[in-house]
Amino acid sequence: MNDKSKQLFTFIESTYETQEQLDRILYVEKRDAHLFDLAQGLVFRCHIIYYKQISSNDILSDKDIIIFNFHHAFFDYPSMHIFLHDLDQAYKTGQLTTNNDTTLRYVDYAVIEQQMSMTGASMFWLDTLHDCKLDQSLSLPFDRYRLSNKHRTGHTTSISFDFGQDLSHDFLTHVSLNNISLEHLIFAIYFIFLFKLTNGQTDLCLAMNISNNRYRDELKSIIGLFENVIPLRCQLDPHWCFHQLLEHVQEITTNSMKYSYFPLQRILDQHPHISKHAFLDTSLEFLSCAKNNDNNATMIGDSQFVAATFLFNDNEDETLSVSDFSLSFHHDMNMNQLSCTINASLDLFNRETVEKISQRFHFILHQLSASIIDNQINKPIYELSLTLSNEQYLIQSLNNTQTTFLSPLTCIHHEFVYQVMKHPQKLAVELDEQSLTYAELFAYVQMLAVHLLDEYGIIPNEVISQCVERGLSMVIGMMAIEMTGGVYFPLSFRDPGNRLHMLLQQTKSRLVLFHYLTKNKFNDIITTLSIDSILVNNNSSQQININELSSVHVTIDSIAYIIFTSGSTGMPKGIRVRHRNFIQCIYSLMCIDSFTNNDTVIQMARCSFDNHIQEIIGSLIIGATIIMLRPRGTVELNYLAEIMRNKQVTYMHSVPSLLGNFFTFLKQNHYLHFIKYIRSLCTIGEPCSMKLVNLILTDLTQHFTFWNWYGLTETTVACTFYPVNIKFNADSIPIGRPLPNYQHLLLDNFLQCVIINQEGEIFIGGVGVFAGYLGRDDLTQRALIDIDGEIFYRTGDLVRMDHNGLLYFVGRKDFQIKLRGQRIELGEIERCLLSITSISTCVVMKWKDDYLVAYVQSSHINEEQLRQHCQSHLPPHMIPSIFIILEKLPLNPNGKIDRKHLPSPEFSSSTDNIDDNVPHTTLEEQLQNIFSQVFRIESPHIDVPFGQLGGTSLSAILALSLIRQQICNKVDIGLLFTNPSIRQLAQVIQPLLVLEEPQETASTVNEIHETHDRLTPSFVIESLGIALLVCQWLCPIMIIHQWCPLLFPILPICHLLFYVICSHLLSPQNIKGDNIFSWNYYCWWFLDRLWNNNTFWLQHILGTPSYNYYLRLCGARISVNAHIYTTTIDAPWLLDIGDGTWIADKTTLNSLYYNDNSTFALHSIKIGCYCSISARSILFGGVDMQDNIIVQPMSSVTGFIASRTIIDGDEHKSISSDISITCSNRSFSIWHKIYQVITVISLICIHCTLLAIVYKVYSVEQIPLPISIAFCWTLWSIIACFVTLFLLKFVVGSCAAGDIYPIASWSYLHKVWLRQLIVSSFHHAWSLTTGYDYLYPFILRWLGAQVEDDVKIVDIDIFLSYPTNLLKLETGVTSFGYVLLVPTEMTLDGDHRVDWITLESYTNLGNFCSILPGSHLLSHTMVGNLTRITRETNSNNGDIFIGVPARAIPFQMPFRQATEDQIKTIPFWKTYFSHYFNKCLLVGIYWSCGLLGGPILHTIIVCGLYRWYSHSDDKIIKHIIGRVQEDYQTFIGSFLGNTQWLIRLFRIYGANIGNNVILPNVSSIFDYNLVTIGDHVQLNINAIIVCHTFEQRVWKVAPVTVGNSCILMSGSIVMPGCKLMGNNRLYPFTLVMKNDLLQPNTQWKGLPAQSYVAKPILSRSVPVCDDVVKYQQKSNTFDRLSLWYKKISSIYTNVNELQFMNWGYADLDEHIDDNTGYYSKKLYEQVLANVALPDKNILEVGCGRGAGAAWCVHTYAPQSYVGIDPSRDVINLCEQIYSTIPQLSFMIADPKTHLPFQNESMNVILSIETTNIFDEIEAVKKFVNEITRVLSPNGYFLWCGLCNVDGSSVLIDYLTTNDAFIIKEKVNITRNVLHALDIQRNSRADFIERYIQSADQEYCSLLAGLPGTQLYDNMQQEHAEYWRVVFHKKITKKTPLI
Repeated sequence: MNDKSKQLFTFIESTYETQEQLDRILYVEKRDAHLFDLAQGLVFRCHIIYYKQISSNDILSDKDIIIFNFHHAFFDYPSMHIFLHDLDQAYKTGQLTTNNDTTLRYVDYAVIEQQMSMTGASMFWLDTLHDCKLDQSLSLPFDRYRLSNKHRTGHTTSISFDFGQDLSHDFLTHVSLNNISLEHLIFAIYFIFLFKLTNGQTDLCLAMNISNNRYRDELKSIIGLFENVIPLRCQLDPHWCFHQLLEHVQEITTNSMKYSYFPLQRILDQHPHISKHAFLDTSLEFLSCAKNNDNNATMIGDSQFVAATFLFNDNEDETLSVSDFSLSFHHDMNMNQLSCTINASLDLFNRETVEKISQRFHFILHQLSASIIDNQINKPIYELSLTLSNEQYLIQSLNNTQTTFLSPLTCIHHEFVYQVMKHPQKLAVELDEQSLTYAELFAYVQMLAVHLLDEYGIIPNEVISQCVERGLSMVIGMMAIEMTGGVYFPLSFRDPGNRLHMLLQQTKSRLVLFHYLTKNKFNDIITTLSIDSILVNNNSSQQININELSSVHVTIDSIAYIIFTSGSTGMPKGIRVRHRNFIQCIYSLMCIDSFTNNDTVIQMARCSFDNHIQEIIGSLIIGATIIMLRPRGTVELNYLAEIMRNKQVTYMHSVPSLLGNFFTFLKQNHYLHFIKYIRSLCTIGEPCSMKLVNLILTDLTQHFTFWNWYGLTETTVACTFYPVNIKFNADSIPIGRPLPNYQHLLLDNFLQCVIINQEGEIFIGGVGVFAGYLGRDDLTQRALIDIDGEIFYRTGDLVRMDHNGLLYFVGRKDFQIKLRGQRIELGEIERCLLSITSISTCVVMKWKDDYLVAYVQSSHINEEQLRQHCQSHLPPHMIPSIFIILEKLPLNPNGKIDRKHLPSPEFSSSTDNIDDNVPHTTLEEQLQNIFSQVFRIESPHIDVPFGQLGGTSLSAILALSLIRQQICNKVDIGLLFTNPSIRQLAQVIQPLLVLEEPQETASTVNEIHETHDRLTPSFVIESLGIALLVCQWLCPIMIIHQWCPLLFPILPICHLLFYVICSHLLSPQNIKGDNIFSWNYYCWWFLDRLWNNNTFWLQHILGTPSYNYYLRLCGARISVNAHIYTTTIDAPWLLDIGDGTWIADKTTLNSLYYNDNSTFALHSIKIGCYCSISARSILFGGVDMQDNIIVQPMSSVTGFIASRTIIDGDEHKSISSDISITCSNRSFSIWHKIYQVITVISLICIHCTLLAIVYKVYSVEQIPLPISIAFCWTLWSIIACFVTLFLLKFVVGSCAAGDIYPIASWSYLHKVWLRQLIVSSFHHAWSLTTGYDYLYPFILRWLGAQVEDDVKIVDIDIFLSYPTNLLKLETGVTSFGYVLLVPTEMTLDGDHRVDWITLESYTNLGNFCSILPGSHLLSHTMVGNLTRITRETNSNNGDIFIGVPARAIPFQMPFRQATEDQIKTIPFWKTYFSHYFNKCLLVGIYWSCGLLGGPILHTIIVCGLYRWYSHSDDKIIKHIIGRVQEDYQTFIGSFLGNTQWLIRLFRIYGANIGNNVILPNVSSIFDYNLVTIGDHVQLNINAIIVCHTFEQRVWKVAPVTVGNSCILMSGSIVMPGCKLMGNNRLYPFTLVMKNDLLQPNTQWKGLPAQSYVAKPILSRSVPVCDDVVKYQQKSNTFDRLSLWYKKISSIYTNVNELQFMNWGYADLDEHIDDNTGYYSKKLYEQVLANVALPDKNILEVGCGRGAGAAWCVHTYAPQSYVGIDPSRDVINLCEQIYSTIPQLSFMIADPKTHLPFQNESMNVILSIETTNIFDEIEAVKKFVNEITRVLSPNGYFLWCGLCNVDGSSVLIDYLTTNDAFIIKEKVNITRNVLHALDIQRNSRADFIERYIQSADQEYCSLLAGLPGTQLYDNMQQEHAEYWRVVFHKKITKKTPLI
């Protein structure tokens, strides 16, 4: 011990005083490896620790400690017992019994081991480990990836648990009864556990620690390291039962222990090719020992020794280890107890994971114990489960998705029809400028469906194919197929013909629907049908045989559609989906609010995806709006972004790769605001990456839900969903949870549930599981699995689930992949390649997640041949990007293709010449850099198309975006696809760069339209004006109240005279028009507000001479004998009304007209003698009516109207001379006038009496003033209501049905005039009641009406104005706001007739509708807004009427279901209480604050209460708040009309209103918080914006958006959900239906709104024709001529002659009889003579039937030729005839509004004989602007047509004065044109005679230019000339600003 050279151990002494010091010493002893020196043999330490001081006598106290510390290199666990035994003996006896001479020593053991024969052991281990993958770790549930050793901390965590008495007893009993080793039993259990934990790994090899390897008796007393680690390999069979496995474990363990002496290093050396022996990472150990006492202490003499593990209390997680996962089993032989310790590396596992593993092990122990007890141990081991009970509950709860839908389940077409009935005028589908409402779409669908049934005999469940490009035809065809009961089968026109024919054979489809772009895809053997031809040639007004469609028998279990996906056998698989599957899938999407009926859905998916069915049919069956994109619209990101913004898309659905490109484009171009309307953004088809999430969701201004969907075609669109959260912290994005009514299971290969975070194949069950594969029952049987009575689809996808129940997509089980959202079976591509005889074998792989690479073994084929073969047999998405041809594919030892050793793709391998890859120009170098960045290839080849570089359409989008940003912004996607290589692209971009040289800053285009400086509203003028209005109203009241209350009857005179004085002072006669917000505008505004405030007084003198005299005082020219009953007049001084004219109540005389350029005009209204203008008519925009004109109710009138005309809506009917409309005498006698005066005075006396009565209450001084006045007010209202009813019942009395009252008769005055006077005089008294008041039906019954129960009336005034004894209202009738019951019906003689109005049960009367006497509506009838019902209206049950006159739309109103009625009647006590309380509040405000502070406080209170209104649930409080608002509108709102103060008020209410907006009154908009109005919007009187509806008494709301510069004229209504995109004009009586979208720069008119082009307003001052009637006839003639194209288009489907319609050109010396258009072609030659056309882009305006365009393409070979025409019929005809000609296309466009082409995209614009198109100055201005924009610099505009004698015309003059153009050539060719017409006269006349109806022959002859017609004679007589002109656009340069 003192010999330093041989020191094997050391003695250390130290002291401690505190526990912390002791702990520190103990820690060092345990952790510090430097305490030992193995090189010197220092492997043992004895450390004596004294308490406070070292003992001097070597005697230890009870607080002293001795530590024996051994190095593990020579000391194992059994050595501890030997050491303690020897120590105890030496302590007791002072000597050891061991004899060193005879006892074997540890060093002797080492020598013996080296001399042993190891041959048998070596052979055993070689054989045992044969084919074992020693380098592959077990697939344990790691939390982290394995790090290299230098980065590992070595820290582990340990978890120990006891088996417990029961478990221990069960296993020990089983061992003893079956004579089994406990060690073997435990090992068998552990192998089962690893099999389940590794998700079915059957070859398990792990390290077994042999802690006591003393295999000879003489070694048992030696201290040393007798440990070894040996591999224990178990190759189990999952179908074994436990006993079979146990026997196998016994065998392998016994054999392995037999050779356990073989050193581990020797075993490892047997496998030199393995660098990392992974089996050592998982270890197993079994320890069996008897403990001396409970605390593992050992007694040495009388001292206690404790093992370090039990003494030290260190952190378990700091234990050092090199093993990943180890399990130690302990058997306490004393206690007969089993325990277990798990050690796991913290570098790989979280402690929570290890705890979960221990729980699973404990769980499987209990399962095996239960099996042993229940004798069920013979079941296969794969049936054992590791799923814990809480996890089982989680899985069950996730699959508890059952949701019941309210509506019954029906077929797809039934759901669509229901939506059509529900909202027929809602926009259904839109493509650019084309759109269809649900009603229009339904009509087309019915038309096509009936044709399919009649002509092709389609039977239910027959497969009908459709191969069309995106368009309206696609939507119509899809729904028509469903309506016939057929099975929709989409064919992609991108697929090669071979594949299409193969698919048609598989489906046995005998009919293919196509359109002109896809016609050539099919041969003559296949029956094809053009969708467009059916829709064009069928008369849309023909009767559809509804019964034929209704008889089609289809059930919800019938097949709805078939989608083909890639098949592993080489044959695509047809997936059959039922109606039930699809409908319930859509309902499930609605349940999660991802897809709703209020969405505007952009259609993104190709027809090869089932998502396109969801986007189209799914939208239609829920009532959403579809936005279709033009061809290639999804890859033109500029276009896509514009559509997203302009169409206000709310729902978008696409694959992640496309979304990534799109959002990258939006961010780079700062276009994120383009998608501000998006509500729901969905992605599916590919894994969603965090990079994409960060790209999309990092913009905090975006407020939409980003959904990550997962789904397969077999499970119908989608089956799981996850709303992505930017705060979600994970490496991957979940696919979420199952949709409602879907279920999922994660199963292993044995159909057993996997555990949390373990990969398993996902099985999908529920409503979306498909019906099976078409004709492949074998595949169906393998794919559909019955699990517990439910059908599940086996997806083949690997998925894991986390602890929160979220699913994560991991990958595929097989070789099926997903590339850019498309499912691809690689085997199908391989089989396609193997069909080439020269290919012996091949492999197709997915490379870098973006490309398909094909490896081919062949020596007789090249890449181009391979590509062509694939292109002819496979769809584009399945064609490999790279083909690599090898002489031999690498093989692995098993003879299979070794995919790991296949060479990496080299895109540049397409060429062998490296020198050719050098860019020749800077442009090519720039493009090469862009291609390199996009396609991720270094130096892509210059001449190789990007498709061969691995490029796809999505990567092409990114390339296009970069090219536009860095090189040229004029490059479009078509240019990129037609020039796919770098060199080709550089050649076509170079000319574009020349055109982009810097140009002058000043624009080269001089805008022809005049500009107007927009004025801003004047705050001062409006404020002073409002103050003056208030003062003029209140000052007379205060003065009379102060001086003499008895003079209150003269108050009306004061107010009326003030208007007369102001109208003279402001001289409004001089105001004809000016800028809005100018002084003249405010003069008109002030007078209009004064007039509006006096209307109550004026209502008392309506229809009397007094009213006529008053209008005269105001400046009007009114006959004394006129009968005027309206006060809706905005400029009385501009009226000129003749003798005997009758104007009904609620007629609008609208002189104010808002122009488009922020100006206004005031037009006069002149009405002749003996005209009759019925209720609710609108006269606007300058009216000049002759005598004897009848205007029916709800008609709009403008311009000149000739005598003897009946105006009915928009239709003008001339009255034939044989019909007499001589009016009876309309002049009142003197007695009539006296009667009227006496009646008015009597009413005034009644009012004074009522005021006197209530004044008595007011005079009681003890009552506070507000309470007193409020009480008086309420009392007056009550008494006045009773007086009204008394007068109507007992004074006016009843009327007899059919009675006729001449105007100047006592009966008319008494029955009609007096009734209206009484109701209007006491109108304000009825403000006591409210809408839908409980008392209204009782009041009407008392007055004689037949009113049944449950009748809801919003306003009783209109019913009181009608003879109530002639009213019959049955159960459930509902009348909404502003309904008018017209009291009398006008006859041709101008007399008035009364009659019954009968409304049967559950009839609904919409807003602003009018019901005339004699009307009878049957049950469940719905009258739409702005609709007029008359006795001629034929009603059926459930009809829906709309229009003037009313017409029934072809749908029925759904019968009312038992839903909650949201229109509640109000008890009368609540009505009176709220009225009284409100009046107290109102009086209190003004009494306390005066006239100045009162309005301010009133405004503050109203605004505050309005915001409270939506949050209050108390109905009385809501009622009071509503009353307060009504009073505010009456007393304050009337002064604010047409001012910015009203706008500010609406903004406070929550409306989003822009600048310089004009709203006429407070009732112009409703539901303020849902209204968005842009800048410079103007509304005329009675134009309203509504955001709510009561659909069958159910309240529904939707926002309304009105864009900038819109004008809503009088009587126009905008319904909920509408969007006016900007610069729209709505003419009077225009109804914008729910959810309509009005394109910008358009005008609209009609019910429902239709696009409208205003014609010049005729007046008597037209200089062209002196006779107004002749001028009007001439105008009508040209209107009829405009129908020429439409009439002739149907002829040309069978007639192949007269293809040209231009007049032609002939040399003066030639005469050739030719019917083939010889002279028409010569006209084209003349116009194009001096312009080079090859390789140019040409646009022809007014292309006619396309013959000229086709001839030009054949003759001049331009690069592209586009013909446009505004007629859909013409364009359809052109496409049918000339669709096969390359470079030629046609499109619908109106040159008077917009040319839909990019700036400077056309080289030549051609206009042949389009003079009649540009006969309006505004049209010319817009057209010149458009051609200037579209025409490229140095381009040409070529024109020919009729001009004035001097060669001038409006178009030529504007172009001549435009600085952008110069006239290159101008030639008079009149004589040549006349000569051509002379030559062709016979052929054209013969054609017209043979093919044109006789009624139209005159007009067609005029258009054809036949001799003798007016146009021909004008040229012949030199009144007109025919010219051709060549305009040349200048090239200008922009000077950059400095």
